[in-house]
Amino acid sequence: MFGSLGIFQAMVEALKTIISDLIGTTSDTYADATLMGRTKTGIKSIQRGVLACACSSSPTSTNGTISSVDVSKSMISYLGCCPDSLVTTIASIKLTNATTITGTVLANAANTINISYEVIEYY
Repeated sequence: MFGSLGIFQAMVEALKTIISDLIGTTSDTYADATLMGRTKTGIKSIQRGVLACACSSSPTSTNGTISSVDVSKSMISYLGCCPDSLVTTIASIKLTNATTITGTVLANAANTINISYEVIEYY
């Protein structure tokens, strides 16, 4: 049918090469899952919370405490904020150190702004 078994085997080997070039193999280091440049993306911990920040017409920062994480293997996500009333709000959150997050708000409101956050630590 193919005239020669050698030609068929060569075609199969060529197809294997094309497929492994496209998707990699299980022994390739680049085939490991990566996220934001991390070679191992297993999640070690997730912490979510709300940080209540005092309001002012100038930027005001408030610190909160979280369980200890390795800052070099962690990221914080700003999930949004909820003011007490309809006001223009500028808010941010950062991972200050292994156990501290800092929320900063700028809002003309009388009370507080609640900033929702999520800290993910990877292995």
